[in-house]
Amino acid sequence: MKLWIKNSNGKPDAILTFLTFWVGVMLLKYILEGLTLPHIGAIPHFDANTAMAVLVPLLGTYVARRHGLGNKAAASALPDEVKNAIATVKKVGEKVGIHPAQAE
Repeated sequence: MKLWIKNSNGKPDAILTFLTFWVGVMLLKYILEGLTLPHIGAIPHFDANTAMAVLVPLLGTYVARRHGLGNKAAASALPDEVKNAIATVKKVGEKVGIHPAQAE
């Protein structure tokens, strides 16, 4: 059984699945707030701070992974000036003796 929602590339994406699930939970809580349901009790009021405390990190992670420099498709879309600057920084690091992995 496959639980992950597929992203626009057709690959299963856990962060997108968690983000979609959390938006659905918050929407349901917003619709049902203040009601008293049998066997559950009163549903507390919608708290935007709690919703944002979860949504912002999830959305930030998704955007960083999807559109960040670690994404090869996004990196290939960089302007030539930026690609040249990155290459120059790598060359200078090699001359000084700093391996790119050590610079991080």
